[in-house]
Amino acid sequence: MLDRGKDQLRNKLYEDYENSLFKLIMFEAAEKEGRVFLEENEQLKKDPAYLPSADEENRFRKQLNRNIRKRTYPSGGKLLCSFANKVAVAMLVVVFAFTGAVFTVQAFRADVLNFLIRIEPEYTSIQLDGSENNKEQNLAVNWKNAYVPAYIPDDFKADSLYYSDPLKTITYHKKGNNKEFIVYSEYDASNDVELDTENASLIKIILVHGHKGTLVIKNSIVSVTWEMDGHIFTVKAKQNEDEVIKIAQNVNFVK
Repeated sequence: MLDRGKDQLRNKLYEDYENSLFKLIMFEAAEKEGRVFLEENEQLKKDPAYLPSADEENRFRKQLNRNIRKRTYPSGGKLLCSFANKVAVAMLVVVFAFTGAVFTVQAFRADVLNFLIRIEPEYTSIQLDGSENNKEQNLAVNWKNAYVPAYIPDDFKADSLYYSDPLKTITYHKKGNNKEFIVYSEYDASNDVELDTENASLIKIILVHGHKGTLVIKNSIVSVTWEMDGHIFTVKAKQNEDEVIKIAQNVNFVK
């Protein structure tokens, strides 16, 4: 009887240990990913390629003002609060249910742990390609089984990379002039890419690798967007039209 009690206590301690370890892993993984997203967000704020245009800011202000005016009506406000309360309650139920499943179902917990272990290899490795006579650091794009621009003007360097299944981006800036940029992006079928053609000075259809694409020139920024092999590609740059088309035409699959 005494040995049986010891075994039960030992099993209970092991179970508590596994639960605590799992909580710690989940916490550290969330903290790590959150820190990466925050750092990336800060970098994007400094990059003019990702800043909204004046037209986009005006549209946002108009939409915000319309929403504020709608909320001034009492009935609308009550309806919104009621809906928000219901959503909050529903979300709490989902969170508690999910948390219970995470910490009680062994198979689910193992799957999550395996998923966390598999996260890291899905992101590309980044290498710094520098030489003694080049003081500026240049990121080397070493992606495999992915589309990559084979041509970029010599005076541009890659300074930002992002690689995931839904989205891949490479940002280049001209050496000594951060206002001139080239942004290459690849989206999978789960994304819906919208073209900003409002007040564009030029919109025309072109062929990229034999596929129909759209060229847009707006505010001195040239963008080319096309679909190929179930993916959507964009090249946006503060360059002349011929140069941007040349970059798009040289996007090739690297094995």
